[in-house]
Amino acid sequence: EDTSEQLAAQIKQFEADYQNTPDFQKRVVIIYNLSSVDSPDTIDSIGRLFLNEKDKELKIELVNSLLDIDGQNDKKLAILSTAVRGDQPKDVRLEGIDGMGDTEDKRAIQVLQGMLTDPDEDIREAAQDTIDQLQTDVAQPQPTGQMPAQPQPQGQIPAQPAK
Repeated sequence: EDTSEQLAAQIKQFEADYQNTPDFQKRVVIIYNLSSVDSPDTIDSIGRLFLNEKDKELKIELVNSLLDIDGQNDKKLAILSTAVRGDQPKDVRLEGIDGMGDTEDKRAIQVLQGMLTDPDEDIREAAQDTIDQLQTDVAQPQPTGQMPAQPQPQGQIPAQPAK
């Protein structure tokens, strides 16, 4: 079992590797590895990387990686609120809106309502859809004894059994 010091060191190492690696694919792998570290510091690290990242696709990967982490909605919403700001690329903003829906946290509605007057129609529609989704999710508790369906990660091919 890793201690919190070991986890913190691991996160620092991933962050340093990320900053020292220009290779896009390697950075995506680092984001994936980082998001699997079970530590409260993981989200802080993803947030720092997001703020410093210039590449739109990597920003999207960072936003997506938040969804792999359970809990800590306060920190997630803080990063997602940054992701949806008007100074971010449109695709990053749309991913951030999506991420807010995935938190299933009512507090996201307030941020999203501020986007209903966005000059971009796609942003307005995505914000409205997510608000509707959050209001529905929050209004309907899961029936007891049933687990919510887990969506399949996109872009991953299921492993084939070896012959």
